[in-house]
Amino acid sequence: MKAALIGAGEESLHTIQKAQELGVYVTALDGNPEAEGLKAADEGLTIDISDEKAVLDALQDRKPDFLITGPIGRYLTTAGAVNDALGLAGISRQAAEYCTDKYLFHKKLQEKNLRNCRCLLIPQKQPRRKQGTMPEISVPSNTPQSSSQDTAQEAGASSS
Repeated sequence: MKAALIGAGEESLHTIQKAQELGVYVTALDGNPEAEGLKAADEGLTIDISDEKAVLDALQDRKPDFLITGPIGRYLTTAGAVNDALGLAGISRQAAEYCTDKYLFHKKLQEKNLRNCRCLLIPQKQPRRKQGTMPEISVPSNTPQSSSQDTAQEAGASSS
């Protein structure tokens, strides 16, 4: 069996070791050429894991049977793209996008009537509004924004 590991930092060492103990050949990918997991894996590839095309190109001929992942945060979308492209079981790119982008996640919950609160996507070029009476949480978004977007987009219920 062959596995690909996306993200090969120090925290991936235990996962690599356990996979190898089970007889799994591990190809690890990480953008840091000094990543500990690249050295521990059967094959280590220095590839920017945020570059889905580069990761897919590297894995296309290696044909892993499955992916194993470490804590890769927003690059979970890369794992989803690989699963989709190679027909592997696991998270899809779309599901990973919902998991890693808070605004898209909120919009999806609202569509399914699972959340009823207000959420705004404010383009970076728009100045922040003054703090109002409601609690506010600001987080960076991975959601692509149109350069012509001048106003905030809203997801969720309007305030009453």
